[in-house]
Amino acid sequence: LDLAETLALLNARLGHREQALARLKGIAAEHRRAGRLAEAERACRQMLRLDPLNAGALGEMAAFAKERGERREAAALLARVGQLLAAAADLEAAVTNLEEACRLDPARPEYVRALADALGRALRAGQSLDAFEGVLAMLRAREDHVATVDVALRLLAVAPDHPTAAAALAEAWRRLGDRVAAALAAGPPRS
Repeated sequence: LDLAETLALLNARLGHREQALARLKGIAAEHRRAGRLAEAERACRQMLRLDPLNAGALGEMAAFAKERGERREAAALLARVGQLLAAAADLEAAVTNLEEACRLDPARPEYVRALADALGRALRAGQSLDAFEGVLAMLRAREDHVATVDVALRLLAVAPDHPTAAAALAEAWRRLGDRVAAALAAGPPRS
């Protein structure tokens, strides 16, 4: 096969994949409307076999998990959907999914961090600062110093004069044993 024939074959396969995904999406919706949730979930799983990054199918799987009372599973799926949507620059939908993930499993700092990032990218700075502050407090309480450094640096990138972030950064570096970084983060001594 030459390059043109290979590309034609690939395009045909992708077209069939897209048709199969559309067909499975319709089947899942039909089963859901009829109350056949197990069949609808099975169709969504088939969609994910064809396209593991399909935000719609992942969102449906989150809804099924939520209906079964599996809050952590639903939160993990919603966080994944939010991250996929943020990567695709659908920031408002990303924020909605990440907010729901945080509501379902509030003890996961990585969900709050993803939410803060999405809020910042959606130009909702006040909410982004609140989310970063919340995750920073969680990480400090857990004494997760490496993650504290990461989040404090992100917060300082958004708000360079943020006193809590600077103090958290200095403390985390000190606890990690890097006195030079701790001193730099703390800034000049006050008189």
